[in-house]
Amino acid sequence: MSSGKPSTPRRGAGALSPERQALLAKLLAKKGIQSQAQAKISRRSESGPAPLSFAQEALWFLEQLDPTRATHNQPSAVRLTGALDSDALERALGEIVRRHEPLRSRFEVRDGKPFQIIAPPQDFSLPRVDLTDRSPLDAEAEGLRLATEEAHKGFDLETGPLFRAILIQVGSEEHILTLNSHHIITDGWSMGVFTRELQTLYTAFMRGQPSPLEPLPIQLADFAIWQRENLKGKVLEDHLDYWKEQLSGNLTSLEFPTDRPRPSVQSFRGGHHTVQLSAKLSNDLRALARTTGVTPFATLNSAFLITLYYTCRETDMIIGSAVAHRNREELEGMIAFLVNMLVMRTDLSGNPTFGELQRRVQKVTLGAWSHQDLPLSRILREVAPDRDLSRNPLFQVQFSLLTPDHNPAVYGYGLSSGDIEKVDLGGLAMTPIDVHYDNARYDIAAFLWDMPEGIQGTIEYSSDLFDPDTIAHLVERFEKVLNSVVASPGANLDTFVDELDQLESVRKAATQKAFKSSMNKGLKSIKRRKSSTPSAPPAATKEEPNS
Repeated sequence: MSSGKPSTPRRGAGALSPERQALLAKLLAKKGIQSQAQAKISRRSESGPAPLSFAQEALWFLEQLDPTRATHNQPSAVRLTGALDSDALERALGEIVRRHEPLRSRFEVRDGKPFQIIAPPQDFSLPRVDLTDRSPLDAEAEGLRLATEEAHKGFDLETGPLFRAILIQVGSEEHILTLNSHHIITDGWSMGVFTRELQTLYTAFMRGQPSPLEPLPIQLADFAIWQRENLKGKVLEDHLDYWKEQLSGNLTSLEFPTDRPRPSVQSFRGGHHTVQLSAKLSNDLRALARTTGVTPFATLNSAFLITLYYTCRETDMIIGSAVAHRNREELEGMIAFLVNMLVMRTDLSGNPTFGELQRRVQKVTLGAWSHQDLPLSRILREVAPDRDLSRNPLFQVQFSLLTPDHNPAVYGYGLSSGDIEKVDLGGLAMTPIDVHYDNARYDIAAFLWDMPEGIQGTIEYSSDLFDPDTIAHLVERFEKVLNSVVASPGANLDTFVDELDQLESVRKAATQKAFKSSMNKGLKSIKRRKSSTPSAPPAATKEEPNS
C-alpha cells in the first residue's frame, strides 16, 4: 500500500553495513580484487583549529550560497511514552555531546579557508517546555507546532551551536523530544550511533551508574587530517581514473518530466509520499536477491530504474545513491558527517532481462562502493559539468536503501506510518511522530528502509516541480514493477513497459468512469433542484391591476 501522506524525509546517508562490507569484499575477491590492509588513523597532535573533511568542505561552500535557509537541517522528532527521568535524559545528551567533537564544533574562515573550531566540553542544558496545563488536544497541537517550528530554524555555522534539543511535555507520561543538527556535523549513520549511546547512557544514569561507554578511538578532525594526507598520489589517481572512465562520454542528466517549469534557482521546497511494501512482497524480493546472487539494493534499484525508464525512456541512467562511508573500523562509532554521494550510471540498452539488469546494477554498485573514498565534489572538478543553480550537478534523482540498525527509522519529520519502528529507551517507548518538514534536495529521492516486517520508506520530491498525484502514480508503477519482477524475473524491459501501459490504461479508465459518474450525479442534482423549484408567477399584463 501507499499513502499520499508525508513520510520520513531523507536522513542524508546510505548505510554500507559491516555485513554489506563483507559481501563487497567477497564479490571483489571473485573479481581478483583483494582488500588492502588498512593502517589505523591516528589522533591529531594539536587541539587548535582543524581542517574540514572533503565532504564538510563541499557542504560548507553550498551553505554560503544561501545561509539564511534551513536547507541543510537534519531535524528529528520522537515521542517518549512512559515514566521519563528527564535529568537522566539531560545527562545522557550532555555525555553524547561531550564524546563527539562535531556536536561542539563551529566553522570559521581563516586566511580565506574554512576551519572547524571545537569548543571544550561544557555543562549541557536541555530546554524544557511544559504543556500539561492545557487540554490533551491543545497540548498535542502546540507540541507539534513547536516541533515543526524547530525543524525550520536555521543554524549559523560561524557562531554555533550546531546541535539543539528540546523536551516538550504534553502529558503526565508523554513527551516529544526534538533534535536538530546541521548536516555538516552529522548524517544518517550517526543517528544509529546516537540511538545506541542514548539507550546505554540513559539506562545507566537512570540507575545512578557511570557511563559504560569506551572512549572513541578518533574524532572527525583526525579523519579530516588523515584524509587530506592520504587521498593523493597514486591513491587519488586510481580513484580519478575509475570515475573518469565511468563518467566519460556525453553526460545527460536524467530528467523526469515535470508538472511545472523548473525555477531558475532551486528553492528546496518538497513533499513526501509513503512507500510501504507488504511483508510477503518484501520477503519475495529478498529471496529473489539471494537466488540471483545480488544485494537487495541492486534488486530494488533495478526495479526503480525500470520505473523511471517507463516515463523518461532514457537508457543511459545516471542517478545518485548515498553511501555511509564507514569503511574503516575507527569510523563506525562516530557522530559525524561522513556520507558520500555516489554516481550510479547504468546502461539499460538492449532490452535486458531483469536478471541482466540486476547484474549491471550490481557491477556499477560494486565499482562505486570500492571507490567511495573520492568525494563527489572532487569528481565534479574533473568531469566539470556546467553549474546550474536550477538543478544539482550530474543527477536529479537519488535512490538509497537504509538499514534500521544503522539508520533508525524512528526519527524523522512527517512519518505517516508511526509504527515503522519502536525503540526501547530504558522502559520508555520511543516512536516517530507526524511532523511536517518540507525540504527536498533533489527532484526525486527514494529512501527505503529494509525493515523486518516489510520494506517501507518515502519518495521525497520537489514540490516546485511535481504535483502529489504525479508522485503517487510513480509509486504505484514502482510497486507494480516490484510485483512483476517477483512473478516473472526472466522477463525483459519491454515486457515490464507493456505491463505498465496496461496499468495506466486501467487507471485512466477508472478516472474517466469516476469523472462521468460525478458529472451524472451533478446533472441529476441540478434536475432535482429544478423540478422542486416552484414555477414563477405569470408576468403582469396591462389589463391587470398592480398589486
